[in-house]
Amino acid sequence: MANWIPVYYALTGSKEELLDIESKINQVEQTAREKQKAEGSDWEPCDIEHFARLIGSELTYADLGGYWYYDSNALEWKLTDDGEEYLRWLLKSKHWENPKVREMIEGAYSSVKIFYQAPAGDTNDKEERYFVPRIKLTNVDGLNYVLGKDGTAILNCDNCIKGKVLRVPEQIEYNGTTYQVTSFGDVFADPQYGSDTVDPEELEEVFFPASIKSIFDFAVCLPTLKAIHFAGDIDVIEDYAFASCRQLSIVEFAGKVNSIGVCAFEDTAIEDIQIPEGTRVDPDAFVDSPFGNKNSQD
Repeated sequence: MANWIPVYYALTGSKEELLDIESKINQVEQTAREKQKAEGSDWEPCDIEHFARLIGSELTYADLGGYWYYDSNALEWKLTDDGEEYLRWLLKSKHWENPKVREMIEGAYSSVKIFYQAPAGDTNDKEERYFVPRIKLTNVDGLNYVLGKDGTAILNCDNCIKGKVLRVPEQIEYNGTTYQVTSFGDVFADPQYGSDTVDPEELEEVFFPASIKSIFDFAVCLPTLKAIHFAGDIDVIEDYAFASCRQLSIVEFAGKVNSIGVCAFEDTAIEDIQIPEGTRVDPDAFVDSPFGNKNSQD
């Protein structure tokens, strides 16, 4: 069973090369989804040999370990404490333990290096392969943020948020620099290993400014939350963003929403919601909610 354990690895390098890797991985996964739909199967493995061909490698299916599973959390952009982006890739351990996979990727991309990312609590002694990004939180006016070199900020959802109502600021000032608050969520959330973050204790309502463009996966999973309001256009509400907010019944959008992810509003109390026209909504975005149950029967 060890070969089926998912392991996170971090890919560092130039943004151009990391974007190329992301594009090719997405191409492979899209092919798998299309095959799944055509065959009517419950799942379809992604062929790592297909990825090899896209980056010019002649290694075979057997050389590379065959396939990986795709899911919405398999590939994510993350930030180090210095504000540098890296690409986190979730694969089965048999792929990353295979030196041919490493050599194939690092050989195709001159700047890319692959590091093992130890999950929380992992005592594995393979230190030479560890890449554990230290996410630095900066407290501004009583709230914790991750400050980026590009002048944007992520508001972390933790127990620094006090009271029943949170009005997210559009921008903050720190050390003479102005940062636009563009994202919200638990930056330590990990779908495989959980989070060390202590949640807000009594948060019931959140007002998001027009500057907010993304809500991270597993951003707010609070039984106390009842209402959220968005003042502007949203790029993405990621998977499980508000899952298990069992009292959440009010969600208001003032602008456009590009996409709503898997189980983003799972197990909530939402009965009705006005979703902006053109929004890409995952079929399971509202599963186990009154709104989702009603629409699944229609």
